[in-house]
Amino acid sequence: MQPDDFACPKRGTIANYETGGKVQYLGTSENDPYNCQKIDLWGKRVGSLFNYYGVEKADYPNVRTALLNLFTRQSPSAVFVYVSLANRGQYKDTWRFLRRETVFVGSRKIEADVFERHNKGQLGNPHHSIWTLWLDPRSGIWIKTRVSVVSGNAAGVTPPGGDVTSISDP
Repeated sequence: MQPDDFACPKRGTIANYETGGKVQYLGTSENDPYNCQKIDLWGKRVGSLFNYYGVEKADYPNVRTALLNLFTRQSPSAVFVYVSLANRGQYKDTWRFLRRETVFVGSRKIEADVFERHNKGQLGNPHHSIWTLWLDPRSGIWIKTRVSVVSGNAAGVTPPGGDVTSISDP
């Protein structure tokens, strides 16, 4: 089984999180249909590549190409190095599609695409974490995340909002 192709959440979609926070989606960037625009948990307007990554401009093409190849089934995995906008650290990420799994967000039944992500610090950064991520391919929202820190600092690793508890369609 393969993952579905990726599409950003539609303008007006709202995702509510375990912590009580919400993200409001504003559609896509006019320059890139994979750059999802949103008002994040802190009320700030941001763009995220595949509704996930904030990366340096220089890294954007490599990250975009690798993940696009994974989502469109041209490659069984995605491997790339990037600088995180969140902490300015350099990381090497390896993604692969694991399976399709039925999950519930509130009363909504979702056939989620499940991915594994290995995140390894570079240039002397000892961080290594393994993520399992559930994507709702219909809405373009990452609805569930589990992370295990193998080595290095765990600060800031857990998603700030927790899992999605409801999705309001536009």
